[in-house]
Amino acid sequence: MKPLFIRCLFASAFLVGFCITTQPASGQLKEIIWVDDDFPPGANSQVNADNHPHSWVTQGDGNQVLFGKKSLQRSGMGVAQDYFTICDKPLLVCEGDKLFTHVYLTAENLTRAVMLQFHTTGWNHRAFWGDGDAVPFGAPGTPQKLDMGALPAAGKWVRLEVDAVKLGITPGMEITGMAFTICDGEVFFDKTGLATTGKEPPHGEARDIVWLDDDFPAGSTPQVSGPPTQWVTAADGKVHTGKRALKRTGGGPTQDYFTGATEPLEVKRGDVLYAHVFLDPADKTKALMLQFNDGSWEHRATWGDQDAIAWGNLNTPSRRHLGPLPETGKWIRLEVPANKVGLYPGAKLNGMAFTQEGGTVHWDKAGLRNAGPGKK
Repeated sequence: MKPLFIRCLFASAFLVGFCITTQPASGQLKEIIWVDDDFPPGANSQVNADNHPHSWVTQGDGNQVLFGKKSLQRSGMGVAQDYFTICDKPLLVCEGDKLFTHVYLTAENLTRAVMLQFHTTGWNHRAFWGDGDAVPFGAPGTPQKLDMGALPAAGKWVRLEVDAVKLGITPGMEITGMAFTICDGEVFFDKTGLATTGKEPPHGEARDIVWLDDDFPAGSTPQVSGPPTQWVTAADGKVHTGKRALKRTGGGPTQDYFTGATEPLEVKRGDVLYAHVFLDPADKTKALMLQFNDGSWEHRATWGDQDAIAWGNLNTPSRRHLGPLPETGKWIRLEVPANKVGLYPGAKLNGMAFTQEGGTVHWDKAGLRNAGPGKK
């Protein structure tokens, strides 16, 4: 999840960029320009800690620009890079798509390697040109480190392309971030994006996948923070569907949660996560939180007091505030668009947490809603 093993802060940046779609002649792929003159809107941009900040340069004084008004100049000793994660408009990959960028290598200060890294559910998709040992990321000979051959020619602009599928980015997945990486020397990057066929894969029928109802999912390991788990029937409390529901009462953050489900939930484009809740009007909670585990618990949504359960970073996928508490005294379905909490197509969930700050809450019927065909 972090090039150079630097933790990315999943927070929206205020950088202003744009995405442009251009349609070349018939029979060619449509170009979606993702990076040009700036990073995409909403991108959380980062640099290596030991290198200078992002350097967007204009033409002149040795600087090279191919398209627009600026290019991204990167130089330094050792491995150096500019990268971003999370943006307002991820790139949807279709069948036959190619990822591309344009580079200018300075002949007088030649780099050892150029690497492009792409983020989907993690930083597991990389292509490199030049010395394969210069940038020590990923397993050689796999989509984590795909060898694309020799360095491009220096002293002129060259378009680098790689088939998305060769990087393990299959149709229906979304690219949410990218890294421009070099080792030594000086490289200019410009006009970057996706050449797409536009042929979206079939999504399947819209349907609810029920993950929790009357019990935790098969193979999972249930745990608690606070009093022991309490399953209640309609005679003892409130039940939405099936024969029983989870009832939780207690002060401070308290929760039922599980990990290790035998059949993980795989996220597709446009999917929504959900759970049903009943808030006791006589013992009202301050806040609700749903948490989702895909190997990390950094995917959370909250309702009510946004600071009552202070896990994760507010207004990021690790703590996304989705509004006030639902109405008390009735069953309400809480819904969380998966991409709002940093879960993109291809992510596989093995756990979920039902969390509250005080009060009495009944939890029932939780899972994932497949968006169905045509949903964006």
